[in-house]
Amino acid sequence: MENPRAQALYRSVGFEVFGVEPRALCVGGRFYDEAHMVLRLDAGDGAVVSVG
Repeated sequence: MENPRAQALYRSVGFEVFGVEPRALCVGGRFYDEAHMVLRLDAGDGAVVSVG
C-alpha cells in the first residue's frame, strides 16, 4: 500500500479494496501491507459493462 497514485487510478475506474493483508510482502528486509482489490462487473442495475 505504498503507491497512493496507483491506488487512486484503480479506484477511479471502479476498483474497491476488500481487504488488507498486513506485512504480506518483504522486500529488502522491509515489510509492506498488501491491499486486495476487486472490480465488480455485475452492477445489478442493468448497466452494461464494456471491456476493451
